[in-house]
Amino acid sequence: MNKTIVGIVLTSILIFLILFAFFFVQGYFSANSNIRVASSSVENGLQLFMTLDANKTSFQEGEQIKLTLALTNLSNQTKIITDVNGVSIFNFGVYDRNNNWIYSYEIGAYPIINQTINIPPYANYNETFTWGQGGIPYVHPSQEPTGTYYIIGNTNDNTSLPYLATQRLNIVIKYPFVEVATVFLIAIFAIVSVCILLYIRHQKTANLNQQKVRAKN
Repeated sequence: MNKTIVGIVLTSILIFLILFAFFFVQGYFSANSNIRVASSSVENGLQLFMTLDANKTSFQEGEQIKLTLALTNLSNQTKIITDVNGVSIFNFGVYDRNNNWIYSYEIGAYPIINQTINIPPYANYNETFTWGQGGIPYVHPSQEPTGTYYIIGNTNDNTSLPYLATQRLNIVIKYPFVEVATVFLIAIFAIVSVCILLYIRHQKTANLNQQKVRAKN
């Protein structure tokens, strides 16, 4: 392999790396937001908080996304919450960037029995939930595509709670790094292969031209 082909290969790889870094790496490794906590307004001395358990807002495709919903009693009186019809007092919904409803916890399983929760003054009650990046259970449970989504936590309408809904928490679902690295390596291999084939073709053409010149002489 002479200097010509080495120069072609290295130049092609360098150009690809620059384009890859500019268009892809920046989007892959940077989260759209570093905000992991959202809250509701205060109603009847109660406020709802939603927190992403992971210290990030960017997740790989298929990764379990855990979040905690906490109901805080900001009053000086104990709050008694009755869980009606056995449903959870909490719910959360997932929506895509076009505001389409993707998933809701309340469609899934509920506690079998009703429960009564006492929240002392300035204390809180919390539960942790997991979204597996699937769609609506029993309707479209398969993996949602990569992209930007947002989550809103809320209290369930069927309880004795006032209705509380948090602000949006934005998250990003991205391709696993292994897949990205594989695509990257395949692309480099393809570039090198094309460069070698072009060089071989160039050499054949040059040899034919030399043979023609010698034949004429």
